[in-house]
Amino acid sequence: MDSDYRDLLLNVIIVLLPLLFYQYLYRWMDSGRRHAAAVFFAFVGPMLFTMTFPVHILDSAVDLRSVPLILGSLYGGPIATIFLFAAMFWYRDVVGGLNMANFFLSLLPAIVLIFAAHRRFDRFRFRQRVWTAVGICFALRIGSVLIYYGLQSGYTDALFDAFEKQFPLIIGQCALIGLHVYLLEAIRKHHRMNEEILHAEKMKVVSELAAAVAHEVRNPLTTVRGFVQLLGGGRLDDAKRASYSAICLEELDRAQLIISNFLALGKPEAEKKERLNVKDELRYVANLLSSYANFRNVSVRNRVDVDAAVYGDRSKFRQAVINLGKNAIEATQGGGTVEFHSAVEGRELVLYVTDTGGGMSAEKIARLGTPYYSTKEKGTGLGTLATFHIVRQMGGRIVVTSRIGEGTTCKISLPLYEGGP
Repeated sequence: MDSDYRDLLLNVIIVLLPLLFYQYLYRWMDSGRRHAAAVFFAFVGPMLFTMTFPVHILDSAVDLRSVPLILGSLYGGPIATIFLFAAMFWYRDVVGGLNMANFFLSLLPAIVLIFAAHRRFDRFRFRQRVWTAVGICFALRIGSVLIYYGLQSGYTDALFDAFEKQFPLIIGQCALIGLHVYLLEAIRKHHRMNEEILHAEKMKVVSELAAAVAHEVRNPLTTVRGFVQLLGGGRLDDAKRASYSAICLEELDRAQLIISNFLALGKPEAEKKERLNVKDELRYVANLLSSYANFRNVSVRNRVDVDAAVYGDRSKFRQAVINLGKNAIEATQGGGTVEFHSAVEGRELVLYVTDTGGGMSAEKIARLGTPYYSTKEKGTGLGTLATFHIVRQMGGRIVVTSRIGEGTTCKISLPLYEGGP
């Protein structure tokens, strides 16, 4: 008796195996043939296994084929239903021992119920799906026993010999299929919640990014509009007219820069990746930033002397380093220093951008790279976000360390160029 119950427990575990695969196959279960194929292969194995190793219990031989058969049919649609029943009829014919014509007639009512339920099963609520599966399982088991044994030896013998013995097992199978539907629906609900959360997070990011860009672009446009109105007044001298025109151009350039930084984050652009000598690139960036640094009374020191190379797009790499250097210059008070230096650590090139500015708190460092956060009064955070994005595209990472009153260091780690992409 103990071995019989062990065999029954093994069959129950095998029947529950599709639950382990269903959560991984769910992404392929959108619609159509791929959906039907995924469900068929998930449930046909347990069905054939339970048919091969039936359980002998309560003076009767029983298998749990009805559980994967009904579940695969309801969740797989008409195509999966046809293939599951075809596999079941074929394998039962191979095993032998039954009148296949009577066996088919005994399952015909259940087949009709399953195809009738297909149209509404996806629209059913949770409890309706559970009771639909339980009801079809009960109809299939009761109908198959009564109809088959009735056609074989008369309805009186069927009721007395077969139905009475198998009724407790039929109730057990109905309870098992109800539990199975409950677990399947829990998995489906979990995946739907994950998809909704991901969609909500994406929409939140888009809305925040759009709001930040709209706000920052509106500011220079409002300024331009006001000065254009003043320029149209006609009572300005040449000096004021030139001053107002310069302010308008400056504000338009700022708006263009904001939009360019925004587009650089997600716009797919053709990249021309090549070998970049870091020493040469930093010499170019330092020369470019020197005039801006002199204007703010900040000295720039370029101590990058490592003759190493990385792989990436030249213009984007320069943009990332220029953004970091420009932020360091703006964070440094007059008389301070911004320094570039580098080192090779293992198979990575490490580039340091260090300033002697006021530093940042840990909270500010954690918020760096978000589109709506900036430590500058008129900043949008888009430049820093674009820098982080470029470094990640090159396979690298950025780590920022800072102390209040002592300055900030940006550590950029990039994989070394080794002769190929």
